[in-house]
Amino acid sequence: MYISRKTDYALILIGALKPTFHSGEFVPLKLIARQYKLPGAYTEKLAGALKRAGILKARIGKNGGYRLAREPKHITLQSIVEILQTQPMV
Repeated sequence: MYISRKTDYALILIGALKPTFHSGEFVPLKLIARQYKLPGAYTEKLAGALKRAGILKARIGKNGGYRLAREPKHITLQSIVEILQTQPMV
């Protein structure tokens, strides 16, 4: 099975944010991009698409960042692929 780079990066992002669902903590994307060696601008576009789909929540400001909006066990690979194929990455 072929998984696109876009899907691969989105799965890494979701995996990195998995603990945030229960903690409620918002994590800056720059921190995740640096830790997992992901391209920063591309990570921001992915996060935006996932936010519009209701997978992520975002907060701006001093303690801002992203966190999961859904229970991690309810996020499927199929749903991620569908989101990334149907939503434009603005």
